[in-house]
Amino acid sequence: MAHVALILSFLFAGTTWAQSHVGAFHRGLALQEALVTFAESRSCPPTGLTDECQRPLSANELSALKSLMRDLEAWRAQTDGTIFQGLDVLKGLPAELREGSEFAIQEARRWRGLSRQRYLRITWAPDAVGRAFEGQVLTHATFELMLFDQLLRLSRALVETPRLLKVMEFDTAEGSLLERLYGPLMQEKQWFGVMHALNALAQIERISPQRQHDPALVAFEQYTAQSYSAQKLCSSERAAFVGELGQLAKVLAQTRRSERLNRLIGRLSQIFGNAAGQVQTRSGKLRPLAQDPRAMRNLRAELRPLDVLLEKTPFRLTDRFIPGFYGHVAIWLGPIEQWGEWPVEYQGQWIPVRLHPVVRNLLPLLQQEKLVLESLRLPGVTLNTLEHFMDIDDLLVLRSPELRDPGAMLVKALQQYGKPYDFNFDVETERELVCSELIYQVFTDENWPTESTLGRYTISPDHVAQKALEGRLDVELLYHDGRRVSGDLRAKLGELLRGPAALRFEN
Repeated sequence: MAHVALILSFLFAGTTWAQSHVGAFHRGLALQEALVTFAESRSCPPTGLTDECQRPLSANELSALKSLMRDLEAWRAQTDGTIFQGLDVLKGLPAELREGSEFAIQEARRWRGLSRQRYLRITWAPDAVGRAFEGQVLTHATFELMLFDQLLRLSRALVETPRLLKVMEFDTAEGSLLERLYGPLMQEKQWFGVMHALNALAQIERISPQRQHDPALVAFEQYTAQSYSAQKLCSSERAAFVGELGQLAKVLAQTRRSERLNRLIGRLSQIFGNAAGQVQTRSGKLRPLAQDPRAMRNLRAELRPLDVLLEKTPFRLTDRFIPGFYGHVAIWLGPIEQWGEWPVEYQGQWIPVRLHPVVRNLLPLLQQEKLVLESLRLPGVTLNTLEHFMDIDDLLVLRSPELRDPGAMLVKALQQYGKPYDFNFDVETERELVCSELIYQVFTDENWPTESTLGRYTISPDHVAQKALEGRLDVELLYHDGRRVSGDLRAKLGELLRGPAALRFEN
């Protein structure tokens, strides 16, 4: 009955309660975003050190950092009292749901070998109490997921900013921010609880897919669906992921020694780097364009086969760890009818490119208008629709003024399909490809700029865009911050590549 009483208290609080918790969620997200941005803006990467990044923090910067830390402390204290301690109706236990006419929840036990395990037997019904229960489970899980997602981001930034670690751990009266803010999240029991919550939500969706959703909780549903941590906990890797968190918790308990703290931060960064997910805080500003059939027809009419597409998604976690302005690059293959009779050599004969076996094998995907070839962390080099690609803020379309052998380039491009993502970012390997290496492999007539990093050569999306400033590629389209740019596109692209200064738009 205690479970039902807690659910009823949630229900009677009504929309005001939900709005309050959504507000607290966004406040916490904004504060942690500010902390990560602060760390990233003062980072000193292993290569390319500058006097600016190595200078000591000014008194104003120290004051701003400590103020931000205290705001986060206050936020965590508030959420501890109103959310984390009062909303876990599952008690961290697994739940088995079955459909019924009236919601009910009870604790049960089952024998597993020689140990007795507790679990919850729930009769699910989309009545008021059932919806309130779902709202509580969703809210608690979302807060937990958001905190660990942000800890991964922060750890990545702190790898290159050890002086901020010193301030955060030793230079405030309160002591270790990381341990107090994030430590409770890294206990194995806590993460099994989140996993059980996600499983319960999945069971509810399966049992009652047509149920009424609370509009006030849509933000939580969207975040949970895109959370990196949620993806790991719902995958076959969840046991290893939770086990890794348990090991990190042991290290976190001893962060007062700096070498152990550095080890913790390095491990967190490794977790993110080895299996980076797509943590996305909002939709792209060009997504409405993708939902407008007429606008998409017009956009396709402006594109030509083998155009190079570059994008920026500042709302995605992965975008923040790519040097330069643009974060991703892809190739527009164009519809088959635009290829005409482009010839390609095959087994000593010249045939139309559309008849090449590589093209014919991928024809089912191409006929579904999956005409954007790109390399993603998962599943690697793949084909997607232009609509899928357009969940972005910025779009740049570059075009080679002269394609010497477009048929061979198309075949070369499609031969990359299915290759895994290159987490080593090494342009000298072909078995794995990062997004910009796809351009490097297909546009072989270009002398692409590269950069030596940790003993290997890499190419970034900005290296690709740089060719437009050299006049080797034409700038056909430019969208910035959700709006189309007109005028001298090459000059305005130069502004973007030189730094964070925004373009000035004319109405």
